[in-house]
Amino acid sequence: MIGRRARDVRIARSLRQSDLAKAVGVTIATIGRFEQTGKVGFEVVVGIAIALGAEAEFARLFAQPQPRSIDEVVAAKTRRSRVRRR
Repeated sequence: MIGRRARDVRIARSLRQSDLAKAVGVTIATIGRFEQTGKVGFEVVVGIAIALGAEAEFARLFAQPQPRSIDEVVAAKTRRSRVRRR
């Protein structure tokens, strides 16, 4: 799924697999494998995202959930930032 979306973005930007591979510093086969299976290392995925101008998407991966009520806002303010180990 993510590989196919990256392929769509690459094509929309008129980039060949070889262009993307060179920008990321990987082989054409690695780009092809990613586009077909989505299976490559995390560093490669980040490199592809940067080369395609989609690095801002990573900021949303681990975004803080938005509170849905006043109680959740209050609870978040009183929650400890660290937990002690026993």
